[in-house]
Amino acid sequence: ADVCTLAGRGSRILEVGVGTQLEHLCRYTPGTFVVGIDSSKRDAEDASEARAIAAEAGVSLELVTASLENLPFPDATFDGVVGVFILCSVDDYERAIQEIGRVLRPGAPYGWVEHVRAAEGSKLLAMQLRRDPLQQRDADNCHLARPTDKCLLRMTEGRDGLFSEMRSFERFRVMKMWPVFEQAWGVLVRR
Repeated sequence: ADVCTLAGRGSRILEVGVGTQLEHLCRYTPGTFVVGIDSSKRDAEDASEARAIAAEAGVSLELVTASLENLPFPDATFDGVVGVFILCSVDDYERAIQEIGRVLRPGAPYGWVEHVRAAEGSKLLAMQLRRDPLQQRDADNCHLARPTDKCLLRMTEGRDGLFSEMRSFERFRVMKMWPVFEQAWGVLVRR
């Protein structure tokens, strides 16, 4: 499933960790308003290129410098949130997930793709744990062995869970993306 098409025309979508790889903006439904946040300052050339890509796709784009753990938006602002390979790099990923839930309106989807912690006791997990300090240093705080998928699933548990359901969920491997080839994607629905 394409997480960029979670909400339709006229929707207000928050894309967390928008970064500089903006080719995916053409995957949003024309007429979507996308607010892209990233913790790093974007230079004027990158911002104008991003707006040009968005305009060509028929998407309105606002770029905001902000921390995912402290989003500068009121509660229930967005019709959907999209996040791809971002929860590995924030300092407090559980707080970031809480913030994502806070800015989603009730019933709205959060589509995510993340690399995740390998199975307990596996050789892959041993490799992730050995390499993790270097990965954090060399790849902008990227943590190889975070159990992000398990944390997101936990957020659907009980009557007080942040999300009412995990609409879709799949774990998979992308071997050419070593050392982050253990991955998962899903769509959560805000309670």
